[in-house]
Amino acid sequence: MRSRKSSAQQGTTPTTPVQQIPPKIVHTASMQQPRTDIVDKAVARIAADNLQKEADKLRPHACLAIATFVDHAELLKTIVERHVLEALVDLVKENSDEMSSVAAQALLHMLGSDGVAEYIVDKGLTEEIIAIAVKEDRKVPVSAARILEELAEHGCTREIMAKSGVPKTLFDLLKAGDKKFIRASHLNALCEFAAYDDLRPALLEIQLVAFLVKKAGQKDKHKRKACLTALITLAGYDKMHAEILNAEVINFLMKQLEDEDTDRDAQSTLVSLCTHADLRSHIIQMDFLRTLVDRMGKKKYFDDAQCSLNALIQYDDVRHALLGANQLPFILTLENAITKGSVILDDLGDAMFSLCSQNEVLQAIIQSRFVDILLYNAQKGTVWGLKVASCILQSDFLKIPEFRKKLMEGGLVAILNNIARRGFLFALTYIPAILSCTGDYDDMREALLASDIIYWVASRMQYVSISYVLFKEKHLHSKIDAKFEAYDFDIEELGHVSLSPSRIFRLGHQNIHMIRSFLFMMAAQPRGFMRMLKYGDYFHRCIADRRQGLTFEPLAPGTTSAFNLQVPVAQRPPAPCNLAHSPSRPPPAGSLDLTLKTAATPAALPSCSTNSARHSTPLGRQLKLLQDKQPVLHPLTN
Repeated sequence: MRSRKSSAQQGTTPTTPVQQIPPKIVHTASMQQPRTDIVDKAVARIAADNLQKEADKLRPHACLAIATFVDHAELLKTIVERHVLEALVDLVKENSDEMSSVAAQALLHMLGSDGVAEYIVDKGLTEEIIAIAVKEDRKVPVSAARILEELAEHGCTREIMAKSGVPKTLFDLLKAGDKKFIRASHLNALCEFAAYDDLRPALLEIQLVAFLVKKAGQKDKHKRKACLTALITLAGYDKMHAEILNAEVINFLMKQLEDEDTDRDAQSTLVSLCTHADLRSHIIQMDFLRTLVDRMGKKKYFDDAQCSLNALIQYDDVRHALLGANQLPFILTLENAITKGSVILDDLGDAMFSLCSQNEVLQAIIQSRFVDILLYNAQKGTVWGLKVASCILQSDFLKIPEFRKKLMEGGLVAILNNIARRGFLFALTYIPAILSCTGDYDDMREALLASDIIYWVASRMQYVSISYVLFKEKHLHSKIDAKFEAYDFDIEELGHVSLSPSRIFRLGHQNIHMIRSFLFMMAAQPRGFMRMLKYGDYFHRCIADRRQGLTFEPLAPGTTSAFNLQVPVAQRPPAPCNLAHSPSRPPPAGSLDLTLKTAATPAALPSCSTNSARHSTPLGRQLKLLQDKQPVLHPLTN
């Protein structure tokens, strides 16, 4: 057996177990421990980042929760003891825009408590919060301004604000600011300072009202509205009224009424200032009410003017100015509106209903000539008169019992009955619309049913087309509808066409009754016809034709007469079923009674020039055709 040689015999030195490890293995072992440390640190860092992200996500929710908890006294006490206020201040200063905004909102909610205000004064946080709020490049401009408003509500913090010159600093930022929402927040905060005696002197010193008047004259619409809104806010504090009067704000606004670009804003501002008695007296002296009354008579300004008057009519001095001994032409403007058609008639009726919420105004309108003029225009049987009556009666004004009573006492039923029997066919088309609104009231419906109005309408409107726009409510009372059905007459079966001259002339060969009625109405009542043209947009083409050469001779003054237009039996519509003829309802004998009431004798009827130039227009050609086929005209025998 071969023996193992010793290390000495082999010529090598003895080695330890460690020395027997190959060099490569020794190097690997020496690097394992540091690599483990690096991995552990990286994992720890990632975990910390994740925790920070989770904390950042939760922090806004925590701020919102704090804003909710401050409404509970015990929770608020705990929040203050845990130094949450200090943490919120730090979050507002040092974090991102989103985090700063949420923290500022939480801080704003906490400052609403008197206990919190005293705490921040004791801890010396007031100056720090003010510095954040007035910082020019702050991240939360709107919340910061609201924070200043909250601080101003507490006496202890307001005193520090006055000593720190916060109003002056905020005013300087207002003038230097570039962003509109920053300026608005500054402006609102400054106006709120006017409520406090210790901050108001600073506003007078910086002449805030004069600054607002100057800026309100700019062309920028948004800046102008912001300044006017600020003036309204300042007017809410009685001690600022003297400053407003000294700055001649009312004179400035009255001048802006003359400019179309600024008149609406100026008018609404003056109405808002009228909520204060001392300012209202100066505004009345500046003839603001006279301006509103004048605008009530103009279609362009009517809506804004009537809204303003409705807002002001609640004040005694305004009603006295409108209706007193030295009254403004308020009632006269309403009367002229239904005579000349200078405003939208439906809107006029609705506006009068609102104005009559004050009994003094109601009695003044009822005792005026308004209803008499309305009935007189309708009695003439012109389309214009019935257009006025139809629009006013379909408005809210008919809801007033006193108005309905005066209409009935003035003979409305007799007028409608006479028009239904003898009026122009065009005038007849307005009667169903009047029946649709008056039939809703018991004090009017029974008298209408007892008359012959429905009988004559059913007799004469067989071939008449009616415009769908005449019906506002598009319904008839069941009793009125039943009476129409008793005469086998259905209004729904009438053709719905526009009552425009071009449409009428195009369909003239189908409806000669309407053509003749239209032309004789136009000739017999030129003034009313012209008012209708000026009021609506339906007859503009007819105006152009008239300007091209068709002229009417004036009516002979002081002459009255009535004529029957006799239509041959062959052209007469079938007689309606179940018509009970009586002495008051004479049956047609050989012709259909289409009576035309005019304001002229046969010799004084307006004549139409017939030269070739005038016949070159569509209206002239229709008149020439009518002259070639003259109907038989003779005076009424009854």
